Amino acid sequence: MIDLREVELSFPGEALRANPHAAAARRRTREWVRRLGLLNDAQIAEFDSWRMDTACRAGFPDADEDLLQVALDLCWWTFVVDLHIEQGVQDAAGIERLADELASALRDGSNPPGPHPITAGAMDIVQRASRRQTSQWCDSFRHFMLVYLTSRAQDARAQATTVDAYLQRRRQSIGLQMTLDLAQSPTPPSPLLFSAPMLHSRQLLTEHLLLQNDIFSLHRETRSSAGRSIIFCLQRERRCPIEEALTAAIAMADARMSQFTRYQNRIADWIDSHEGSAADRDSCRDALARMLTWTRAVYDWHRQAVRYAP
Repeated sequence: MIDLREVELSFPGEALRANPHAAAARRRTREWVRRLGLLNDAQIAEFDSWRMDTACRAGFPDADEDLLQVALDLCWWTFVVDLHIEQGVQDAAGIERLADELASALRDGSNPPGPHPITAGAMDIVQRASRRQTSQWCDSFRHFMLVYLTSRAQDARAQATTVDAYLQRRRQSIGLQMTLDLAQSPTPPSPLLFSAPMLHSRQLLTEHLLLQNDIFSLHRETRSSAGRSIIFCLQRERRCPIEEALTAAIAMADARMSQFTRYQNRIADWIDSHEGSAADRDSCRDALARMLTWTRAVYDWHRQAVRYAP
């Protein structure tokens, strides 16, 4: 069996710091999930054993209690969606009804009568996250939350046949991307946060996150009947052994991190060339650093998580 504990991905920067509010956030997330009826007690115990709080503790080291709580609740919510879709993968109509309900709630800004727990959880997260965000960020966040649900359902029912097709689909169904967006939220707003270099940098880290997930969930997906993974796509496309496909996936992740680092090092010059202000430059640098910190924290979590144990 391949020992995934020996897998190492390249990362720049120093060791991560810990947020002191993580223990309290972990307790409140369990209470939040139970109150909304998102999981039963046995499922809460299982989810809690995955210790997603450790990713948020390191990925949001400077966040206040409110932001850290939103981040951890969002992590749990995305895994609840995964569980719901996996359990009801044959119920396409039910998933569509849930997507329609969530779309209406996000559009109207309020829950419908008797909302599905997933809708209620999403609305609660959006409302709390929106208190400190620009309208552009909030619109983007709401859009991705809805796209995530519908794309995740499609991803569960159909298997991509090529690497490119797989990446295109998974960019829309990687829940950790929403937390990646949240990671930059303490950054002072700047219109250049949504410029082409910043959006491309975000995409590079999004793909790094999904490659991480597929690398470290290899054993889990091997046990699954669906077998959704970039590694299996590479194996089919290249007609190579699984070990070679794993090596290729690691190289893809490292290439994206290398390209992100180049963007990070050049962003100040790009902003200056577009007559951006010092505040714009600081905002973009800060956003890139925060997103990188979250990506590294998820990597450390992947290597330790019970969820991905062989």
